[in-house]
Amino acid sequence: MRYAAPPRSSSAGRTKTEQVVLEFLYKAAELIVQSRVNFQAEPGLRRGNRRARFNLDIDEVQMVRDAMAPWKEDVQLPLAIDIFWEGDGQRVLLERWSVTFAEDDVPSNAHLGSTQDVIQQLKEICKRISVLLRALFSFMRQLPAHRLFVQSYPSMLSYQLRTAPSNEATRAFEAQRVAASGYSFLPIATPFGLLKVAAVYRRDCDQFTEEQEQSWFLLVLQLQHRYQVLHNQTHL
Repeated sequence: MRYAAPPRSSSAGRTKTEQVVLEFLYKAAELIVQSRVNFQAEPGLRRGNRRARFNLDIDEVQMVRDAMAPWKEDVQLPLAIDIFWEGDGQRVLLERWSVTFAEDDVPSNAHLGSTQDVIQQLKEICKRISVLLRALFSFMRQLPAHRLFVQSYPSMLSYQLRTAPSNEATRAFEAQRVAASGYSFLPIATPFGLLKVAAVYRRDCDQFTEEQEQSWFLLVLQLQHRYQVLHNQTHL
């Protein structure tokens, strides 16, 4: 669905649109990060308030929002969220998520609307964003890296936020010579551009699952040993 763009002098309409876009970028980033990083296992990664914006009740992650200061200044910066597996001195890229807001080509004779028209359109756009975020939530739990997240204690997954074009992810996986797949959600049209979410992800994460299970087994052995030592000391 394509919305008619208001006059460029309609700064109020553009400002309101960018406010919605920024909150979408925040929510998408927080959803992706919290679906991969075990915050409960990382005391230093503190979560903030819960606000059900776009009817999605997830924690606000202040450190994520702080890292997104550049997007607060310019929502059209391409956002890349990299998910890594870290272990044995390695840092391996598992997923790269691309969240972008880019101006769409609108015919010069398009119908021009008022700021009030933009506000009405944004109500419908917020509903579409709500559906997209829920689809993203479900999709992330079907990917190979989700098993690593579920079993990751202590956490062996990390993330990085940066500006990068979406096509860079494919080249990164090609350089590693690993099998990867991609997926793009249907874009959401706004009066000033398109919201897009896409991912490129590693198809095979079994080797990391095995290493993670070994690390967990060693941790259990260490805990058992400590318990036995303490038990023996108390009975001396």
